[in-house]
Amino acid sequence: MERALEVTKALLTLAPSHRDAYELCCRLTVMLAPNGRVVHDLRQVTMPDDHDGYIMRLQLRAMYRDGAMEELLLQCDRCLALVPGDTSATYFKAIALAKLGRAPEARSVLSLDRLVEISMLSTPAGFPSLQAFCDQLAAEISSNRNFVRDPRSKATREGFQTHYLRSLDAPGVEVLLEQIKSQVEAYSARLGDNDGEFATAKPDNAKLVAWAIASDAEGHQMPHHHPSGWLSGVFYVQGLRRNNAFCGPLILGAVDEDIDPPWGVREIEPLPGRVVLFPSYVPHATLPPGVGVGRRIVVAFDVAPIQPVKG
Repeated sequence: MERALEVTKALLTLAPSHRDAYELCCRLTVMLAPNGRVVHDLRQVTMPDDHDGYIMRLQLRAMYRDGAMEELLLQCDRCLALVPGDTSATYFKAIALAKLGRAPEARSVLSLDRLVEISMLSTPAGFPSLQAFCDQLAAEISSNRNFVRDPRSKATREGFQTHYLRSLDAPGVEVLLEQIKSQVEAYSARLGDNDGEFATAKPDNAKLVAWAIASDAEGHQMPHHHPSGWLSGVFYVQGLRRNNAFCGPLILGAVDEDIDPPWGVREIEPLPGRVVLFPSYVPHATLPPGVGVGRRIVVAFDVAPIQPVKG
């Protein structure tokens, strides 16, 4: 990676306004710089356009890596003034406030009592029951040839995740995606003035990005959030059961930090047929289900804003 950074910097001397080269240079800098120097090194390469969303997210990550919580909080507020409801700025603001011991403010930014919706999917037309639909989905997803074990830079551990979910021989997946779109549209329509910057940030144009995860007894998700999304969610296709309960709950609010999350955590049973929707800035994880009957199969998704192409 060091050589790649050298080559990218050389390219920038020839093409100083090359956007892709700047983004790659910034990303490599954040990855390679030692803690304590990430912000300094990043400032040597960033373009003067501070309004660029990708660059802003890298700056926030750099300040977090350096442990500069006061500076991170100020930068989050600057980002949110420019882009109200920005996912990364909201997440890092909550983390910075928590690390600074400002628990009430952190809870006001990241609440698990509102904006989280849990429901059961309606049985799609043409299926005798929701269970029959889930059974077909489980068969289609299990035959997907795009599964990768513990993909790099993803939260999946001891499990498999798809690169591509859709395929010509998976009609049930297409039905599910249409059902999810309907759920998202209804959720979006219910947002009001009391839902703050999250409602303000509702994208005019967005795409549904979905993937499947399959795992056994030790499979789980590390704490993470979805920086490229506005709204995220999960649909439980099949679960691992023990003593008449589905094991390995979703833990909303979980963070991989040396803090006790002041917003608390919320455990949700992975019941087949259940849909959970939540803002993409909400950190979450899952617990390993342990030994039981069955296998865990889920479809996770983001409603990702489509950014206008810059001229």
